Amino acid sequence: MKPEFWTDGVIVQLSPFARLFYQGTWNFACDRGHLADDPVGLKLKILPADDVDPEALIAELIKYGRIERRVTADGRKFLHVKRLPDHQKVDARWQSRCPYCAAQAEPVPPDDNPPSPAAPSQGSPSLPETPASDTEPPQTSPQGGIGGDGKGEKKASPSSSPRKRGTRIPDDFTVTAAMVEWARHRCPHVDGRAETEKFVNYWRAKSGKDATKVDWPATWRNWMLNAAERTPTGRASPSTDRRQQATDDQFQRAMERAQAREEGP
Repeated sequence: MKPEFWTDGVIVQLSPFARLFYQGTWNFACDRGHLADDPVGLKLKILPADDVDPEALIAELIKYGRIERRVTADGRKFLHVKRLPDHQKVDARWQSRCPYCAAQAEPVPPDDNPPSPAAPSQGSPSLPETPASDTEPPQTSPQGGIGGDGKGEKKASPSSSPRKRGTRIPDDFTVTAAMVEWARHRCPHVDGRAETEKFVNYWRAKSGKDATKVDWPATWRNWMLNAAERTPTGRASPSTDRRQQATDDQFQRAMERAQAREEGP
């Protein structure tokens, strides 16, 4: 972060929590500054233990021109951190992960199994060049290559398919009609709305490599099955039945005594 940030004419007018919230959005926005317009979800990620109103913080940042709201053609809502490139190093290879960029049909380079830059195979698409600074080398994948596996590229056979990568939970994750029908048959006693809300909040707040999944609907189904195991189905245990019967008997005796007092000798 640049030292000038703290004395910027606009930043000094923000409340302390608004400044911190603004900085937190940098971690969750794409390289063009887009992130889901989800005040509660952002609070869980940025200020999980603080008693603040995230909607008020966003309104404050919009008022001072640090953030703006955008809506896609299909009605999905996003926030745009207008000056994110001033604070973060932009790497265009990761723009394809942004739902807003995809909805706006902004051109993005392919990132599934690109050829090794040292020995590209004939006829394979090559990675577009990404400008690098004078002091920093191009970013590489965790496996050791620029989008590759660090061991050279094997020529893919016509029948092979690209390896599917895990992603974070989509900003527009929704439960389909087929998923609802599945839950009615497999988890009829589970509160589907409440469990889905907990599911989305948990995975949006989680960080690290374990926060990415290949199949989010399957992850949701596992969550619901676990919830079904924790949720009573309405059949009480024998010990619970006995305690309830004793309580009912005690109540009945108290009612009989009260009735006898009212009737008198």
